[in-house]
Amino acid sequence: LGLTDKKIIGFDTFSGFVETGEFYDTYIDQYGKNSFLYNSREEVAQNLEKFENVHLVEGDIQKTVKFFDDDIKICMALFDMDEYTPAAIALQPVFNKLSSGGFIVHDHYAFPSLSNGMYGQRQAMNEFLSKNNLFHLTGTNIFMKY
Repeated sequence: LGLTDKKIIGFDTFSGFVETGEFYDTYIDQYGKNSFLYNSREEVAQNLEKFENVHLVEGDIQKTVKFFDDDIKICMALFDMDEYTPAAIALQPVFNKLSSGGFIVHDHYAFPSLSNGMYGQRQAMNEFLSKNNLFHLTGTNIFMKY
């Protein structure tokens, strides 16, 4: 996009879903493995190496979301956590750093009939919206701070 003055910060465990006690068992495949283990940090970093302003934060976002510097402002945050707990924990710190006119985008929000516990992220956002002012572009996964 040519936005060389913007940073892209990616948060991921790079080891699959963290066991939260919610729907973790639904992510176990037929071989007994966490079904989202297939993206290594090295592979993601290699795919993004041409972008100088990308920083990857490895670990459970419930702990690593505190990574944000005091002076950082967020223009867009993409939530792809699926479960309730990590989304609920990360929403407030992200919102606090979100610029006016900035966006929070949820990958699954607009799909009311989600399976495998993915509606937890939607539930967390609905609760968050009841306490925080964001404009929801109806029928989408997009929320704007005003």
